[in-house]
Amino acid sequence: MDLAQNVRFFLGANTAKGFYSAYESFADERNGDFVWYIKGGPGNGKSTFMKRVAEAAEQRGERVEYAFCSGDPDSLDGIYLPERKTAYVDATAPHVQEPMLPGAAGRYIDLSAYYRPRTGWDREQIAALFEAYREQYRRACGYFDAALACDPLRRRDAIHPTAAEAAMRAAETLPQGEKARVRERFTSAYTCRGLLAFPELAAQSGKTCAVMGTGSDRQVFFRTLLALCGEKKLSVIRCPDPLDPADTDAVLIPEAGVRYVTRRRGLKSGGRTVSVSPEGVRDGREQPPEELRRRARLCSSLLSLGCESLERAKAEHDLLEKQYADHVDFRGMDALIRKHIR
Repeated sequence: MDLAQNVRFFLGANTAKGFYSAYESFADERNGDFVWYIKGGPGNGKSTFMKRVAEAAEQRGERVEYAFCSGDPDSLDGIYLPERKTAYVDATAPHVQEPMLPGAAGRYIDLSAYYRPRTGWDREQIAALFEAYREQYRRACGYFDAALACDPLRRRDAIHPTAAEAAMRAAETLPQGEKARVRERFTSAYTCRGLLAFPELAAQSGKTCAVMGTGSDRQVFFRTLLALCGEKKLSVIRCPDPLDPADTDAVLIPEAGVRYVTRRRGLKSGGRTVSVSPEGVRDGREQPPEELRRRARLCSSLLSLGCESLERAKAEHDLLEKQYADHVDFRGMDALIRKHIR
């Protein structure tokens, strides 16, 4: 097994409008997947549980899909084992999940059962830490919202018919599928370490087509392409914009061996380009160059401030995890992990 086929992505992002969750499209209980929903508090071992299961799968030569936490990229929020059609997911806030088919295709893993007796807990300290890190997340989203508002390349200009026409031409080359499905995966997210990107999911989807044009036209192209993929019963992956998830950064169509990506983030395509706006039409063309540069600098500063707030949120959450870790029976939990590894 080529373990280079493992992929990483985010299932959620801290955006200009708050936390955005794509967890509902992680696995599909109605079509053969089995999902383990992990419950527990901070420092309860949820990420460690999944890391050990994933490590054991890799040692057996199996592929693993890793969903990382956008708040703490060193922590896992989910893993998927394609050969076993089995997923494990952190089902706690802010991405609370419940089984769609309880028992038949989804079950709980309650790690809170490994908490020690209630004595010794500092409730006031725990409550203060919860509020402190949540406040930092609110601040981060406020900075991201301001950055979105002043980004000179996010103006909604007039929409040109060339955008939908380009999508229809692209769809003509696509094969007919068997079952329409849209999954969402963030290939990049704003984190405590800045904008972090995982390129391998897109890289494994096939040849690159870089979508060139204004922001408005690119989004019309992506929306039209997604609708046409649905008509052709193709399974696709939509990669939302990490700042404004209503927008699309890429559409991956593995069945066709092609991916359509935006070059707005400076992605290196190595493939062909698809122009969706008339020649000479571009974002920010009506603004003086100095104004464009000024607004771009302001946007960059606000994004940095947002990531700094996420860094402070992680520091508060680390303190919170220490409070919990002192009250967890990790030895007892180890037996449960070994059971799932087997």
